Amino acid sequence: MDAFSAAVDASSILFSVDQLIKRATDKQKEQPALLETYGAEVNETKNIVELVQNQDQLQTAGTIATIQRVEKIGKALKEHLMHIIKDRSAVENFTHRLAQESADQRELASIMEQLTGAKQNLILQIQVANVGLMKKMNETLAINTELVTKMNNIVRGSLGQEHSLTIANFLAKLKSHPSGPDGSVQLTDAEYAALETEQIRVTDPEMANASSDVKQRITCKNMSRDQAQRILGPMQEDMWCEMAFTKIEGNVAADKSIQVSSPITMEAFDKLLAMRQNKA
Repeated sequence: MDAFSAAVDASSILFSVDQLIKRATDKQKEQPALLETYGAEVNETKNIVELVQNQDQLQTAGTIATIQRVEKIGKALKEHLMHIIKDRSAVENFTHRLAQESADQRELASIMEQLTGAKQNLILQIQVANVGLMKKMNETLAINTELVTKMNNIVRGSLGQEHSLTIANFLAKLKSHPSGPDGSVQLTDAEYAALETEQIRVTDPEMANASSDVKQRITCKNMSRDQAQRILGPMQEDMWCEMAFTKIEGNVAADKSIQVSSPITMEAFDKLLAMRQNKA
């Protein structure tokens, strides 16, 4: 599934949830603050999803995977709210159950906690998006400074001034760096490594502080499309078995592509290919 479709689906689910909560809030005087808090959280998450939907530069493997998670939680939330309303046979009795410290209230609070966590992760994935990062004809990496500035203003305007793009903060530290005729700033290998380290610090602070002597493997935010075959882990021999820390997260295989993010045998991979061919 592409980023736009994923965002539309998630936004639609969250809109339905928001409407259910508003109906209950309008008709009830019991615990209005609780319902309003839930409604505000749902609506805020929906707005962040729509930010990604409307900005191509923010549509990364990390944001897509997180939005799909948001949609899954949203479906669970909608299903639970409908269960509460149906069981009580009327919206007017919706908050009666929530006021009784019931199992319904505990379940609703648990789902909302998951939604909050997914929202916060989506913000982080937006912040570490490689906006404006490009590879030039000579294979050197460069940053489109104009695009970074534009997108950073959009992100801060939507998420708050404290939520800047990591690449924008990194770029600000390279002020003495000469820019090319097109306004882009070229990066050395060391500078690109520093950018990656900064992104890890934002999303995984425990990894950023780990000793360089510790064997680590991070396989995150990769995307494959169409009929691509991408192997992100070792084949046949598990060369990750001695890793002290392994993180696999936010990898997306869209369309008919195959993406393997963990060690796999040749036999298993051949079966994957055969399954895809049989479905063609």
